Amino acid sequence: MTHPVLWPKKSFFYPIGNTPPVCFTRHLPPEEGANVLLLACGDPRSILYTVYADHAPSMFLLLATHGNTRHILIKSAEYREMDFTCCDWEPAVLARNILLMTMIVDGVSYHNCWAIFYNFFLDNKSYDTLLQQCRKLILSAPDLQTWKGSKYGTYIKFCTSHTLVAIKRHWELYLEYSNSSSDAKKSLRSSFSVGMEKIRQRKRGSGSPRSAGPLLLSYTEHARNNYDKFWSTGTILPNQINKMSTPHLNPTFAYCQAGKTFNVHYGTNPFDCFFLAPAYTETQGPQATSSNPYDRAVETAFSQFSSWCLAFKERILSVASSRIVIRFFLGESLAFCRALYSCREHELTETGVYAFPWGGKQINLNPEHYGSQSRSAPLTYNVIETSNLADHAGLVNLLVATVPLLHEGFSSVLHTDTLTKPTTAGGSTSGLPRRALADIPTLSLLLGVSPISHLSHFATSCDRHEVLLSSFTSGQFLEKIAWRVPFDPSGNGALSEKLRPAVSDPTCLAKFLFDMYTKMFADENWSANFASLGMDTLNKLAVVHYSRASFACFVAFIRGRLQADWDAAVNHFDLMVTSDRTLLMGPNNYQDMISELYQRGMHKSLIPFQPNFLRSLDDPSGIFAGWKDIPPIVCVVLKVPRAKLKRLEALDPDKIMTPIVQCESRTPGGHNIHSSIQPMFGDLKATFGSAEPKLVIEEDLSAWQGKSPLIVTFYMNTWILLNASSKSVHIGLHIRVSPAVELLMPILGPELTIFSTDLSDKNHLSVVRDRPGNFGEIERLRKSTTLHIPKDAETAQRASLMFEQSGRAVMHMCIREEIIEGRLAKNLATGASVASQPVSDYTVDVAFDGYSKRLVYPFPIKVGQIKTRIARKSSYIEVEAPVRTNFQDTFDVSLHPFPVLIQEGQLTLTNAHYINLDKLPAMKFPIPRANLTWLYTHVALSLSETERDLQNNVARKNKGDVIGIKQSIGTVFYNYSGVETQERRKVFGLYSPSHGVGLYLLIFVNDIKLDLSSHTVVADACVISLHEHVLDKILPVMSKLMALPVYQFETNHGETLLWKKLLPVFAERCRTWEHTPNCEYITNGVPAALEGYAASPLCSCGKGKDLGAFGNLQQWKVLHSEAIRVAICPLFPSSTAEQAMFNKFTEMMNSDAPNSSAPGPSVSRCANCGKPGNPTLQVCSSCKAVKYCSKSCQKAHWKIHKPQCGAS
Repeated sequence: MTHPVLWPKKSFFYPIGNTPPVCFTRHLPPEEGANVLLLACGDPRSILYTVYADHAPSMFLLLATHGNTRHILIKSAEYREMDFTCCDWEPAVLARNILLMTMIVDGVSYHNCWAIFYNFFLDNKSYDTLLQQCRKLILSAPDLQTWKGSKYGTYIKFCTSHTLVAIKRHWELYLEYSNSSSDAKKSLRSSFSVGMEKIRQRKRGSGSPRSAGPLLLSYTEHARNNYDKFWSTGTILPNQINKMSTPHLNPTFAYCQAGKTFNVHYGTNPFDCFFLAPAYTETQGPQATSSNPYDRAVETAFSQFSSWCLAFKERILSVASSRIVIRFFLGESLAFCRALYSCREHELTETGVYAFPWGGKQINLNPEHYGSQSRSAPLTYNVIETSNLADHAGLVNLLVATVPLLHEGFSSVLHTDTLTKPTTAGGSTSGLPRRALADIPTLSLLLGVSPISHLSHFATSCDRHEVLLSSFTSGQFLEKIAWRVPFDPSGNGALSEKLRPAVSDPTCLAKFLFDMYTKMFADENWSANFASLGMDTLNKLAVVHYSRASFACFVAFIRGRLQADWDAAVNHFDLMVTSDRTLLMGPNNYQDMISELYQRGMHKSLIPFQPNFLRSLDDPSGIFAGWKDIPPIVCVVLKVPRAKLKRLEALDPDKIMTPIVQCESRTPGGHNIHSSIQPMFGDLKATFGSAEPKLVIEEDLSAWQGKSPLIVTFYMNTWILLNASSKSVHIGLHIRVSPAVELLMPILGPELTIFSTDLSDKNHLSVVRDRPGNFGEIERLRKSTTLHIPKDAETAQRASLMFEQSGRAVMHMCIREEIIEGRLAKNLATGASVASQPVSDYTVDVAFDGYSKRLVYPFPIKVGQIKTRIARKSSYIEVEAPVRTNFQDTFDVSLHPFPVLIQEGQLTLTNAHYINLDKLPAMKFPIPRANLTWLYTHVALSLSETERDLQNNVARKNKGDVIGIKQSIGTVFYNYSGVETQERRKVFGLYSPSHGVGLYLLIFVNDIKLDLSSHTVVADACVISLHEHVLDKILPVMSKLMALPVYQFETNHGETLLWKKLLPVFAERCRTWEHTPNCEYITNGVPAALEGYAASPLCSCGKGKDLGAFGNLQQWKVLHSEAIRVAICPLFPSSTAEQAMFNKFTEMMNSDAPNSSAPGPSVSRCANCGKPGNPTLQVCSSCKAVKYCSKSCQKAHWKIHKPQCGAS
């Protein structure tokens, strides 16, 4: 385990989620199947919502119109294939999930499904239904084969037999509860009532308005009341609040890993699991009928639940075309990732990976699904969803475990959300830089994935409500971070596997590793921590996510990605660690660190691991007598008497919480910490047959409920045990020292010793070659971290990473192209002119005398600052480019601001999410302007703080094309909704007076809809691109158009080009049709046309298909064949918003009239070099918009900045 082992007596039960659901397929093109890995999966709300919101089986219906008749030509009627793998370490969560899913499919009423899943107390009918469903499931679950043959086995599968056994046991517990005595039932119900009242009185939870998204201010005043009602009654449904009508405690809330008890987390609130925005604005179709805000919220939540259940039921019952599988695994998430990787790389189903930090259960995957001969389960995933596991496991641990499982493809995405109290360091609410422990672009280069926010100017989802929420409440900030393999829009595809970057200076790499090492273990820097003692520091000291194994895993992973002199880099890093005096416990953890590196095939040259050195040491204790050789590392087996644990077991778990448990060794040579331990209850049994000792652990599965001793195993460097008498070598189990464990010192002593003994104690301490019951563990670990170089890696271009002097960040990348062919080398040597032309944010074309080569970089570059070096005698060309650290400077617009990637005829969006327009609620207009303030504010917040300042700068004429297109999009929303005008407009025209373009686009808005899961709005519209070939069709209806209140607005040439680049994205994200083999995108690229008036930027594949409401308007029938449906949305800054936004937000919400702009993120790095201030950033004195760290950087950037600067 890479995460430190925690004392496990305090845990919470999270039976339902605490955030609204997401659509797992939102980043996948509609043709692509979804292999989804859900770590810390929680409840199934997002699975149900994904099935509901994903495109229906009529996805690829071709619609044709002849006369007044519309014919449907079925091309394909299949659902998208979906395979969900759900991992959680709480068996009660998985047991409840399967209960709900099977009840839905079996036809249980949605009211009963709701009650059983969300209510603490049940009426007779719901209670009987629960017991009946448990009986059916238990009968189907004696073993994996029987389950496979049951009616549930077609869509629910188990990854391991242990998972099935544990989940079945919970169904049995629910039945056993029904046979409990009346006194036992009364006592348990009483504990629920007492626990609920304590939570309500302490107000520990938050009635979070998050579920209302952009309408959260309308819900905020009701959120606390809704939370109180739930915790007062155990339900939110008004007709189920009466205690007399709900006489039964719901046993699905009473059993969890903590036992039979009330342990439900205080933040639990069913309202948080749904989208409540429709309850607080007028929407079309069925909606809440009550005027009471609470009842409206309840009706909205239950209506959504019913719709999701119906969609799930219909899909599963379609049988042959359902194409959906839901797999379940019980165990720790990071361990599961390692097991999946081991299975894939080494074709092992018996992986030897432990399923939990405590216990001896190893992950043995179901061979029928994961065996090499019959594999049907995925082992790579194009969607990996980790909930907020990063808060509990550490972001770097999570990335190292999950990135190897991410499918190498354009659309693959890894989500690492966090849900914690926001940090305000540097004025930003984002915790990503702190959690990443490194410069984000540099970390991205090393891992091969990057946050999408660092690859793009824009985002189509919104987090502005989260920033506001964290500003006026003490609640948590939900930061959604999506990672993708960097992509090259110019045609080179995903760059991770193709480009293995290099570091020529191992010293720089060592400096980077050391910087990350000190950040990873910053809690050990007591001098710095006590110098800045505050809440952030106290939290850092109390919450530790990394062990030395974490660091070794990270180094082993990037070693496989990075070409470097790794021996030299690791050796130099080792010197830095041994010389360091900042980490107080660094020397005590040093042996553990080098042991972990050695186990992963690194640092093998160190003296402690050399056979000759080990043979030179004495063995006075005789522990290696009879061994054929002395291995560099050995496994220590410590048997802790149960009585020693009782001292801690007797304490209130709420007081001691979850301290870290570790082993420690003390010898005359010093004190060492060993953090990678595997504790389990049971007893030891020696096996005979060789002189070398071998042990078997007979595990006691009753664990804490039993009486067996605790067996703790760990690996350590052998030399520590040599040259010392058995009485002088002490090994024990300890609690890790931290300020949070002060309570334990009077009980355990100053060294926080649970149990310790010496080598002479053969009854409690043993030394063996392999961990008992896991022969070959180290060899498997070493194989799993063996360097895997792609076949074409050695011949691929190599981008050399150039670190800044401190080694903390990569500042430049350089690619050298050797000119080998004789004629070309001669031409180069005699002075041939070399041209270097950027083609995309990743590529530069180099050409001379008929020679051309495309240089591809593994991360975005600053295309305006490339340097070309020509070595005419040595016959090579180098192009050095600065790393583009972010895309916050919207004046330096990307060469491909709205990239659409094409692979084998399939299009993929990279910075916009897909939506099913027909499943989004449409707003019902007209709506009084006073009730639309939220809409104005929401759209206005698409401007960043810098953009807003530029917009408000009256003296500045050039506001920039990005600001222009954001304002134009806002114009559509404001005029259609009537928030700015008395007369609502439904038709819009865009014209450009330059370059002979004129009126080039007509927009017919169907509706404004709530994009619920992305917390934003979208204009469901149809567009007609006006160009030479459609004018004859348009002319007959131009008089009708001119008679309408068409809102026309001008776009300059730059904004016009942006619109033409953006339109394909707006069309692609809501597409319900297939591209044809003759698609213009395939032949011309995306957009299909850009300059002039000769052709449309949109392909013709979607013309006249699925036009929504516009397709039913007969007055525009002649236009239908040229119209294409689009989903227009605000474009938000892709980087996480800043705390400074709150002040402007509040000002806008309190204003009677809409303001002209709204806040957003400011540039926090130098526009030229990307560094932070030196010591602070200085703004350009002319435009006051762009910031620099120094005069030299301002001068270097002037060529790029001059055209946009007010000084020009």
